[in-house]
Amino acid sequence: MLETWLFRMLLLTVIMGTLHRPLPAESLNLSSRVIRIQAGDDPSRAPVVSSVRLHPNGRWIALGGDDHLVRLWDLKARQIVREFDGHRDWVETLAFSPDGVQLVTGGRDRQVLLWDVASGDRLATWNDLNGAVADVRFNHAGSRIAVVGFSNELRLYDTKDCELVQRLNCPCRDIRCAAFSPDDRWLAVGGRNGRVRIWDLVQGREVQTFAAHRQRIRAITFDRRGQHVITAGEDRAIRAWDIYSGNNLFSLSNSSGRVFSMTALPNARLATACSDNMIRIWDLVDQSMLTQLRGHTGSVATLDVNDTWLVSGGFDTTIRLWNLEELDRSITANLQGTNEPISKVPPANTTQPTSLERDR
Repeated sequence: MLETWLFRMLLLTVIMGTLHRPLPAESLNLSSRVIRIQAGDDPSRAPVVSSVRLHPNGRWIALGGDDHLVRLWDLKARQIVREFDGHRDWVETLAFSPDGVQLVTGGRDRQVLLWDVASGDRLATWNDLNGAVADVRFNHAGSRIAVVGFSNELRLYDTKDCELVQRLNCPCRDIRCAAFSPDDRWLAVGGRNGRVRIWDLVQGREVQTFAAHRQRIRAITFDRRGQHVITAGEDRAIRAWDIYSGNNLFSLSNSSGRVFSMTALPNARLATACSDNMIRIWDLVDQSMLTQLRGHTGSVATLDVNDTWLVSGGFDTTIRLWNLEELDRSITANLQGTNEPISKVPPANTTQPTSLERDR
C-alpha cells in the first residue's frame, strides 16, 4: 500500500510539474532571403560568416569570415561589388562609420584595418596590438574607433588622423565586446571573466565594474537613453543592468543555446543569435520571449538590423535576411491568437524602473 501511495504521489508530482512548466516558445513560419558567398575558385567552398554589418544606405552588407576577405554585397544587384583584401587570418569583426564613408575590420591576425568604402583603398593599418581582435566599434559621432580583443588593453583610435589616442587598462585578457552609449560619453566592455566595465570617456577613467555573468560575455549594448546596459553570453542568460549602481534590473533565460550576438529591434525588442542555430526575439518591456526564427543549420554568429532587415550570419556559411515588417505582423498575429507572450520569464532582482519602453 505504501509503495502504491508513493507511486501515485510521484505520478501526481510529475503531472503537476508538467502542467506548470512554461511551454517552449513557438517558431514563426517566416521565410528568409538567403545569401551564400562562393569562396575563391571552389564552388563547393563557402566561407563561415562571423560578422555582418548593414551599410547606412540600406543597400550594402559587409561580410567577414574565415577566408580572410571582407566583401561588400549589393542587396539590389545581388552580387559582390567590392572585396577588401588585407587580413592574413579569420576576420572576426567589422563596422561602418555612421556616415558610411569608412569601414573598419579586425581579425585574428592582430590587425585593425580602416578602409574607404567608395574606393576600397586602405586608409590605415594598426598592427601593434598584443592579441587577436574580437570587436571594433565606431562611436556615434564617427570620430573614434574602439578596439578590444585578446589583450588587457582597450584602445581608442582617431578616425581623422588615424592615430591611437587613448589606452584604457582592462584586467581581462579576453574581451569580446564593446559598446558606446548614445551620447558617446560611456564605453562598456565585457569578456571572459563575466564582468562589465564602464569608462567615462570625458574623464578618461573607469567608473563602474560589476560581475554580470558566470561565463564569458559575448554581446553588450546600451539602451536608447544610455542609462542601462544589456549583456548576453555563454551562460545562456540575457541581463539588463543599471550603469550607475550596477544593479541587475532583470534576467531572461535562453536555456538551450549560448548567445553569440544580439541587436536591438524597434519597439523595445531584442534579437539574439545562438549556438543552437536559432534566432530569438525578446520583448524587453514585458521581459518575455516572443518567438524563435529557424533557418540556419549552424551556430548563428552575428546579427545586424536597419529599418527594413534583420540580417544574420553563421557557421552554416549563409547570410539570411528577415523582413522586419513581416516579422512584426507574424508576432502580432501570434500574440493575438494566444492573448499573451509565448514564454513569459519572470524578472530577477528588479530593483528600480527601467528606461526600456515602447517606441513612440
